[in-house]
Amino acid sequence: MSKRNTQFRGFAKLLMDELTAQGDLLDLNRDYDESMIAKYEQVIAQRAYDLACHAVTYLGEETAWLKCKGYTASQIAENDVPDMTAWPELREADELS
Repeated sequence: MSKRNTQFRGFAKLLMDELTAQGDLLDLNRDYDESMIAKYEQVIAQRAYDLACHAVTYLGEETAWLKCKGYTASQIAENDVPDMTAWPELREADELS
């Protein structure tokens, strides 16, 4: 499996769990089987990877030295952006916005 499918698998599971916990967002009481849920999680993981690559492309000084050494955005995302396996704690200011 490619890094695009696996790099952010933990994030995909977190998001699926959150979406299904709030029944009005994604109702899994229908006839979804484990393979369908796995497909959803794979799409989420792939798009999280794509977002990380996009973000790295536009980062400033922090990654400029890596780009100068010939690393691509996907290489930086794969090697320097870890999977998110727990939601960060929100600060009060984050919750108000």
